Amino acid sequence: MDGTSFRYLAEPLQILKGRTIALVFLAVYYFSGLISPIATGITIIIIAALAPAMVVMSMSFQLRNTSYRNIKFNFRRDYKRAYKVFALPLLLFVPYFLLLAYMGDNFQAAPQATDSPAEMPSYFYLLGLLPLLIGALFPLWQYMIIKFKTAHAHFGKFEFSFTGTAGRLYGIYLSTLFGIMLIGIIAVIIFSGFGALFSSDNLDASAINPIFIQLIGFIIIIPVYLWMFAYIHTKKTNFIYGNLCIDNHRVKSDLKVKTMLFLYVTNTLAIAISLGLLMPWAKMTSLVVVGDLNDFIGAQPEGQSAFGEEMGEVFDMDLGL
Repeated sequence: MDGTSFRYLAEPLQILKGRTIALVFLAVYYFSGLISPIATGITIIIIAALAPAMVVMSMSFQLRNTSYRNIKFNFRRDYKRAYKVFALPLLLFVPYFLLLAYMGDNFQAAPQATDSPAEMPSYFYLLGLLPLLIGALFPLWQYMIIKFKTAHAHFGKFEFSFTGTAGRLYGIYLSTLFGIMLIGIIAVIIFSGFGALFSSDNLDASAINPIFIQLIGFIIIIPVYLWMFAYIHTKKTNFIYGNLCIDNHRVKSDLKVKTMLFLYVTNTLAIAISLGLLMPWAKMTSLVVVGDLNDFIGAQPEGQSAFGEEMGEVFDMDLGL
């Protein structure tokens, strides 16, 4: 930016420490499922209880190890606020995963003990309701996370602020949902046309290779998935950075869906062809500067306590969050 590169200051061993801890949690969760639902439930509760603190430590690590013109970014570690922000999703995700663990042990017995849907255990209905509730509240939760991260981020002595609204984020997901529904309707019409053609007297439907049908579905699903990923990521990036301010300066992002889709497709092909050696990523943002950027940079503090720096490094870690 303005002829100067950002710097990433973290050491490989620092990153390895955090990723190892994350891997241990993942392994404990996996193997607890092989022991018993009770062990899985206890593991889920422990991970959920630590998740907000781990997000704070991860964010603090990422920002504290990023600098611009020798001035570090920072993240205020507000654990109390983090637990308030994560309270809503944890109240939904934890029961959902606990039910999944419980059903994994009782799935075969439950259907045999019931003769009609009316006699199905109540947790079967709750298991169907929770994903709908999670999906409906997911944009609101993401908005709360974005607000939390930006409100506690600093560059030198200046704080970031976020002016976006949750309604705009809901609009992104709803437009994606409507787009997928429209594509689904078109796909049903196309397959219905194929079905009518194959059921005619001139064609033998039994001669159709099932692999051909699967290939048609694969050809339809992959472009839809890539478009959905590109659309959501592009719109969210524009939404987040386009509403990000620091002091009187404003960040601007004008990513285009078709451009990002092209990048994802070509990058995916490059990664596949090179066996993972080519993994480029691109984010195109700009900064709308008010006044002289040098005056803004020059207003930063010269430094901070070395003791505070060392203590920050002790509690910060990169967990890939």
